[in-house]
This record gives sequence, structure tokens and C-alpha cells, in this order.
Amino acid sequence: MFQKIKKLLGFSGYGEAEKGRLIRSNINSSLYLSIIVILVELWMIFRIFKIAYFGDEHRTLEWVLIHLKLYVVLLAAGISVLVHALYVRWKNRVNRKAALTIQCIFVAISMAFGIYIAYMDLQNGEQMLCFITMLVFSVCVYVWRPFVTIIISSASIVILYFLCKSYGGFTLATQINLFTTWLAVNLAGIRAYHGIISK
Repeated sequence: MFQKIKKLLGFSGYGEAEKGRLIRSNINSSLYLSIIVILVELWMIFRIFKIAYFGDEHRTLEWVLIHLKLYVVLLAAGISVLVHALYVRWKNRVNRKAALTIQCIFVAISMAFGIYIAYMDLQNGEQMLCFITMLVFSVCVYVWRPFVTIIISSASIVILYFLCKSYGGFTLATQINLFTTWLAVNLAGIRAYHGIISK
């Protein structure tokens, strides 16, 4: 029983072939994901400049500057990931430590972005769709060992929860939605991991 749980959560070791499949899968994910992030952030930056030029009674200059900085940071991260993924494909070889480091940095930036945007949106009575999107990008598009997926998703939700406690916290409906989101992304992440390992 213990060995089954250990294997399910990804604590068991695996061979070079499995490592290679995981790396290739995440490099491919990096390529497609970075393109999506770059296009979305360019569109969001365009919208910010449009708001700054034409004005918006609901958006202050402070709001514009904060969001512009956040979009530029995520755009820069996306470009870096895209350059690395293209370089790996061009050279047809990969430094595993470098690839993992870039992946971790990108995921950290993405989750920090999602948490901060969600924090500001929830203060204004809006949805936290940006947070959920970044969470899906980070733990469903990328393939991690299951225990890493659980740590990333759990830590992100806990951080967002305590940030939002400062202005009243989540409603019961939001708590339920967050829990079901946590379950869904973890199940998807675990399934993706074992799908690649068992090929």
C-alpha cells in the first residue's frame, strides 16, 4: 500500500527514458505556452496603452502603471522561455538543470502574477480567472512529479487566501470553487505525469 502511494505521488525513481520523455514534454509545453503568453500579454499591453491614451473613468493612473509593469514582466518571462525552447529544438539537445531552472522561474513568475491580479480583482468584486488560468498553465500544461504539483497548487491557493483575508476573505462559494479547482488541477497533473511515465 505504501509503495503504491509513493508511486502515485511521484516519489519513486524512474529511468533515463522516462526523464527524457518528461523533459521533451515540458520543452514542447514551454514552446506552445510561451507563444500563448506572449500574444496575450502583447494584447493586454495594447489595451493598457489604449486606456492610458483615451482614458477610462474606472481605471486610475496607478492602476494603469501597476498592470503595465506586471504585463511587461510576464511578457519578458514568456520571451525568455520561448527563446530557450527554440534553442533546445535547434540544437536538439537540452541541459536538464537549465531547463528545469527556467521552468521553475517561469512558473514562479506566472503564479505570482496570477495571485496578485486575482487579489486586486477580488477587491473590486471581480472574478479570479487570471489566477485559475496561471494555475492551469503551471501545473497542468507543464508536467511535474505529482507531489510537486500538489505543493505548487496548495501553496498558491494558501497565499491567495491569506492575502484576501486582509479585506474580508473568500465567500463560501469562492472557497468551494477554489477547492474544486485544486482537485481538478491536481487530478489532471497526476494523470499527465503517469501518462508520460507509463508510455
